[in-house]
Amino acid sequence: MDGHGYGVLDGTAARSQMDYYAVSDKTRQDATAAWVRSYRALNATQKVERADAPVR
Repeated sequence: MDGHGYGVLDGTAARSQMDYYAVSDKTRQDATAAWVRSYRALNATQKVERADAPVR
């Protein structure tokens, strides 16, 4: 729980996907963010699965 970041939720009729990003240094305005992982749920399913890439 030492890391800091944010998540981006994207929803379409076909799926919902949450992308998680980590921030390099929360105290700096020039900090960078890097994608960590993503999870998605396809329409008409109740299964959450890991996605291979963030939504572009």
